[in-house]
Amino acid sequence: MRRIRETLRLHLQAELSYNEVGRTLKISKGVVGKYVSLARAAGVDWELAQTLSDEARPGCTARPSPAAYQPRPAVK
Repeated sequence: MRRIRETLRLHLQAELSYNEVGRTLKISKGVVGKYVSLARAAGVDWELAQTLSDEARPGCTARPSPAAYQPRPAVK
């Protein structure tokens, strides 16, 4: 969870690009984008991310379970 917090800090607070954050943390820029977009979708900004414990953080950046999706009606 430290990596997610550090990713958010470097991108949102230090204003580094996805590429710069990825190089700094030795992760791909795609992973950086995933963390940032999931955090944004959950309404988590850097101020809120600082206050979350490591136990609370996984739910804010995890994708919904497949059971949460409603099946789409078949198109005829």
